[in-house]
Amino acid sequence: KPHRREELGQIGPLVAERILQLGQRGARALSARPTPAPAWAQLPPRATQIPLVVIGASTGGPRALFTVVPQLPQGFPARLLVVQHMPAGFTRALAERLDDAGPLPAREAEDGELLQPGNVRVAAAGHHLLVDGHTLRFSDAAPEHGVRPALDVTLRSAAQGYRGPVIAVVLTGMGRDGALGACEVRAHGGRVIAESERAALIYGMPKAVIDLGAAD
Repeated sequence: KPHRREELGQIGPLVAERILQLGQRGARALSARPTPAPAWAQLPPRATQIPLVVIGASTGGPRALFTVVPQLPQGFPARLLVVQHMPAGFTRALAERLDDAGPLPAREAEDGELLQPGNVRVAAAGHHLLVDGHTLRFSDAAPEHGVRPALDVTLRSAAQGYRGPVIAVVLTGMGRDGALGACEVRAHGGRVIAESERAALIYGMPKAVIDLGAAD
């Protein structure tokens, strides 16, 4: 479906602004909707005040990522993960380009590293990316939706294992990866942003999220 250039030019700042708004609100934004208290609500306040933003995309993803991530300001008050469907050898280059494109430090994720606020970590091709508390873990479990890393895997682990509020962002891509993970994030008290049909190059993954009623 053809898209007007001005519409695509607007989506980056709009999505970035929405992510920033939710990130700044942190736990207060999540408490506005009547949902069961998530496990992290029982943790000490210091452990709950920094949100985790997980952005996922497939076909058309790099273009979308480069209109969103560079819009996030230095000192962004959240930890940020990117899960982009890519073959081995390309995710490191993607991380390097994101690092050059905006103020947030970005690099390919490493197994066992500690998540740091204001930093971008890109899931390494060939491994699922798991969130264990505030630590990243690799998994070589079978591909899901025919891909590894799969967004569903990361969102499930983040919803269940991250010590703080989670914000899921599902951008352009074919298929349904991310839809069930987004439902898991919602079930644990998180928030979900899905790219609109007007802006998405491929309205598959975000549509699946919206069709399940998981998008905020």
